[in-house]
Amino acid sequence: MNRDRDTTGPFVNRADMLRKRMEMIAVLVNRINEEEMEQNRLNSKRKAGIISNILKNVGTFLLHRVK
Repeated sequence: MNRDRDTTGPFVNRADMLRKRMEMIAVLVNRINEEEMEQNRLNSKRKAGIISNILKNVGTFLLHRVK
């Protein structure tokens, strides 16, 4: 007897249940990946801002030293 086609017991639509669980897992994995990409983007922007400020400060320091 094929359990996936058993309509009389606890294995009703077992394949569908497993398929739905896999879909839910895929959705969660996608959300995690999107969140990770967003965090990486924000971290990159933050690092770029820090580097920009450092370069500005070095430029200002050198400008005042030359005067």
